Amino acid sequence: MTGIVDMTWLKKRKNAVATIIALLSVFLLSCNRSIKPEIQKTPKSPNDLSTGVFPVKKVDQKTGVIPLKTEEIRISNIKASGVATIFQGNVENAKRAALRAAYANAVGQGAGLEIGSMSLIRNAKDVSRVVTSRSSGFIRSFKILNEGVIKEDPPRYEVFIEAEVIEKGKAGDEEREGLKLYLEVLGNPRLLIILPETKANLAALNVNESGGSSLRNMEMALAQVFSDYGYRVITSDDLQNSDTYSPDDLTEARLGVTEKVLKIAKSNNIDLVITGEINTQQIVVKPAGREMIRVEGEVTAKAVVVSSGKIIKAFQKMSRAANFSELNAYSDFVRRTAESIGILLAWKIPQILTEEYRETRLFLTGVTLQQTEDIRLALKKLIGIEAVRPSKLPVEGKLRAELILMSGYIPLDPVNILNICKEVLGQEIKVLRINKFEIEGTIKFPQRNTQ
Repeated sequence: MTGIVDMTWLKKRKNAVATIIALLSVFLLSCNRSIKPEIQKTPKSPNDLSTGVFPVKKVDQKTGVIPLKTEEIRISNIKASGVATIFQGNVENAKRAALRAAYANAVGQGAGLEIGSMSLIRNAKDVSRVVTSRSSGFIRSFKILNEGVIKEDPPRYEVFIEAEVIEKGKAGDEEREGLKLYLEVLGNPRLLIILPETKANLAALNVNESGGSSLRNMEMALAQVFSDYGYRVITSDDLQNSDTYSPDDLTEARLGVTEKVLKIAKSNNIDLVITGEINTQQIVVKPAGREMIRVEGEVTAKAVVVSSGKIIKAFQKMSRAANFSELNAYSDFVRRTAESIGILLAWKIPQILTEEYRETRLFLTGVTLQQTEDIRLALKKLIGIEAVRPSKLPVEGKLRAELILMSGYIPLDPVNILNICKEVLGQEIKVLRINKFEIEGTIKFPQRNTQ
């Protein structure tokens, strides 16, 4: 009996202790509330994740859209000037060079960089990085305040501009006018798009191939997108007739043969080629019980820098679109894919072009080995040329030289190059071919010796 009584007493004691602890907890909680009544009035910050509560975002009453937080942009007006020497009376070339120098000067002031002549690859790269990032130093617009010829020996051309430059913050993708201005400063790069859909893909989609143009719907869509950004664009439809390449060359270029792509691009003064392939498939879906056609596919493409022949890393882009009509679904797919590729590449192309050396090939017939070396040394001193590499040297019985001029993206003046050759040789040169990639000439009265 004693053991039983003792256990009952112990249980009663435990219950009493638990009751006392509970009463104390209630008392302390009420005291805490009375001491800090502001906790009831001011809840924890909605950003405090411990509350599990998120802030209510303000909605635009007109559009019903929650606006994104935008970075503050500070704009400043910068005045800058540029000067360029006039060679052989070519005022227009000097004017363009002076404008590039003024533009680079304004970018440098806005970005806090020391930028020299844009004819040098390192300087053009610095400017292109600013344009690509659309950050401090990015020129949204500019106007020419004054320009004209400075009558000195040699004469020079000078340009004064006032530019609207981003001092702080970052411009958005919609700042296309600023990109267009830079493309004009670069000399309006030309793009060639060779990106046909395969017949198998179109057959699966029941797309009409009449006239053959439907095989290149993506080309036309991309051409429109890049044109809106300010690029000069041609497609393979624009390459049907030419004396410099055959229909077979065009067919192989469309299949992605780089040699043929470069051959066609050089004959059309193209700076960058976008080529690749598209793989698509059609799927029947039934959202909410209604049958629709969904087109989804992947675009695999590469960019070829024409002057150097370098192939830039390929990119892949997947898209999809659905519609009750097969043709409309396919059209939506093409449009969406083109727009996404445009956003991906349009701002990067200036940097792609200015990252690489431009190679200009100089062919001269009738020159000796010593004359070739003298020309190479003279051309190395020309502003804009960073190296001159001999590709083929004259030999006995075949007095023909080929030099590769390494420069930045800004094209060299072919007339100026030929004039330097004339001065070194002391003879007239008959021009056989001249464009932004190749210069070919022959001496009217070649010497017979090779030394």
